[in-house]
Amino acid sequence: MTHISIQRLMGACALALASLLSACGGTSSTVNPLSTKVNPNIANARVIAFGDGLSDVGAGGFRYTVDDVSAGGSMTVAERFAFIYGFTSMSAVTDTRVLVGGAYSYAQGEARVSTAVTNGSGVAAAPLTDQVTNFLAHNTPGDNDLIVITAGTRDIIYNAKQYFANAMTADQAKANVAQAAVDLANVVQRLTTAGAKHVLIVAPFNVARMPWVFAAETTTHTSYPTFSDQYSFVQQLSILTSGDTSCSSFGCQISQALVNRYPGTTHGQPVLLADIAQYFNLVTGTGAGGSDIYGRAFPNPTGNASTFGIATSSGVLLTNPDVPVCVNDITASNLCSTANAASIKTNSHNSNLPWDYATAVFADNYNLTPAVHRMIADYIYNVTEYRAAWR
Repeated sequence: MTHISIQRLMGACALALASLLSACGGTSSTVNPLSTKVNPNIANARVIAFGDGLSDVGAGGFRYTVDDVSAGGSMTVAERFAFIYGFTSMSAVTDTRVLVGGAYSYAQGEARVSTAVTNGSGVAAAPLTDQVTNFLAHNTPGDNDLIVITAGTRDIIYNAKQYFANAMTADQAKANVAQAAVDLANVVQRLTTAGAKHVLIVAPFNVARMPWVFAAETTTHTSYPTFSDQYSFVQQLSILTSGDTSCSSFGCQISQALVNRYPGTTHGQPVLLADIAQYFNLVTGTGAGGSDIYGRAFPNPTGNASTFGIATSSGVLLTNPDVPVCVNDITASNLCSTANAASIKTNSHNSNLPWDYATAVFADNYNLTPAVHRMIADYIYNVTEYRAAWR
């Protein structure tokens, strides 16, 4: 595929996907907004989430974010969407059951699209495919359901790490990620074929911005011996980048698969793909002069207070985008709590690294803080190209 055809593809994606869910909103006065179909005042209305830590509301007894018990403090992206539509709580579901009106999440923190995994704590994470199978076993999606899917990030992480560990080739890693995107499209098609009318897919952001990539700078590989090379490889697995003509990233593959299956129409599309890559690049930018936990200058200093004002009424300014707020990664036995997030971290480069988790980006090496969960959901709901679909 040529660079020109890639650009045409992405243009088609933007055109087609901006119109998706148009039956739920738009300029026509004859079209009702989604809020008239999905709200707690309708007895059978539901918000149903699937996927990974961006939608996990405690399937294993904890959330993959900072454990904040204050009102709304620990909301994940899926919970924030449910809250926007008037649902005050979201329940975790790990089995097959009939779901009455309300908000529910099948998501599990480390879930991949179609491969079951077990984390270091021995906690199993059912893949997205199984989550959807459990739902469809006793439920039929319909016009009063909003379905939120956040998936693909863990597939990118796994395959990048396998490559860096010399356990697979670069081509294998890229092929696996591309297949995961196709598998996600298959899941979406299962839902729409079953009757789903409003499906939101939140595509992975640039996984190369995660702290684990920066922490892995000492890892060597014959083809990618430097940190810059490693960063570029993980980015290539995540999103379509300038000059990349392969369309091997998860972001490009899921866009292509959905456009092929859901050609753009003037109204009635059941699927909306929210591409948050550019926004997240801004979120993880910072002002010049800052440095990360390793003493290096922050990459891509593009973020500022205005960046975040479009998603939050307070216009919060995020801090230290490459430094996880908690010392250890989140597991069932080691939660990221407000106590250890508020403490001062020390390292060889900076002995005084004060933290305010409410303005941090990452909870640990892989997961986001509640502030950024909220910002992503608000951004998708409020940003111009999606607004007609949501209101």
